[in-house]
Amino acid sequence: MTATLLLILPLLLVWSRGAEASDRWEWLGNTYWYVPAENLPAVQFNAFTQRIRQITDQTVFHIERYSSGYFWGKTAVQLIRNP
Repeated sequence: MTATLLLILPLLLVWSRGAEASDRWEWLGNTYWYVPAENLPAVQFNAFTQRIRQITDQTVFHIERYSSGYFWGKTAVQLIRNP
C-alpha cells in the first residue's frame, strides 16, 4: 500500500488519542509508504560555501509496528544531485 505519508502523519497524530482512536490505526503495522520525489523537494546546504541547492529526494517508510498511538519502523532515503 502506498500513499503520501506527509498528508497522513498529521491526521495520525491528532486522531491517535484515546483507546478507540489507537485501535483504528493498527492496520499501519507492517505497511510501506513513500513520498513521491516530485511532491517533496529537498535541499542541500553547503556550510563552507553557504550555498543551498535543490536535490531529488525519494523517501520510503516501513512502519513495522503500531501500538497505543505510536508507530515505528525504518526509513530509507535516496538523495540525487540535480544537474
